[in-house]
Amino acid sequence: MARPIRLQYPGAYYHVTDRGDRKEAVFTSDADRISFLQLLNSTALSCHWRVLAYCLMDNHYHLMLETTAPNLATGMARLNGVYTQRFNRVYERVGHVFQGRYRSQVVQTEGHLLEACRYVVLNPVRAGLVNDPADWKWSSYCASAGLAGALSCLDEAWVRERVTQTGSFDGYIDWIREGIGRPCGFLRPQRTSGIQTHQPPVEVPLMPDQTAPPLADILTGCVWTRGGDEILRSRIRQALDAGHSQRAIAKELRVSHVVISRFSSGVKR
Repeated sequence: MARPIRLQYPGAYYHVTDRGDRKEAVFTSDADRISFLQLLNSTALSCHWRVLAYCLMDNHYHLMLETTAPNLATGMARLNGVYTQRFNRVYERVGHVFQGRYRSQVVQTEGHLLEACRYVVLNPVRAGLVNDPADWKWSSYCASAGLAGALSCLDEAWVRERVTQTGSFDGYIDWIREGIGRPCGFLRPQRTSGIQTHQPPVEVPLMPDQTAPPLADILTGCVWTRGGDEILRSRIRQALDAGHSQRAIAKELRVSHVVISRFSSGVKR
């Protein structure tokens, strides 16, 4: 049977996960986890992915990310392939490290995306490994909560700015804690019997606006200057409202997406 074709398009949001072959550990030491995160960082930067959340467990990992080009398969082949080579070389073994193809799920609403990001960083708590997600340093939680530095590929403010009115660290921490003990209806839908008597609420899809002007047209004549100016702020606001990602804006202006993330936090949307 032919493998199903993966849905790929610019501006797609994904939940990506992969598990160890025969459910064996894929991270057996801190050095393994550091190696994987370094590889994730370099892969995401080269593929122009925006990572929103991640978590490394012992025998699997979770990623929440946005692709600015239809290149998820290309990036994942590099991420899993190079890590497998490193792992086998270090432990003098051969064969598969991961269990088949990675799993990817397209996320089409902001509500589902936020719910999934919270689910991902709460994995160690659900597994009983820690009581506080801050005690698990192999997820994006500490960076988003302002407790540790962030990978260059991680947009640590994206979730925080959407679940709090001010983008505060305390508000993000409270929001995460509210999710402890709650099921994730999107990633792990509860089984139900019988006929559903109600329909779930309709949410605005997280799809690129096909009618929006091209980013290059919006930023025509704009040149990045330290601190920006009112014209640049206006153009960045217009680009964000049109659905263009911070990473795409950063690429167009030839600066780091971290610079745009910090700059856009002061741009009222």
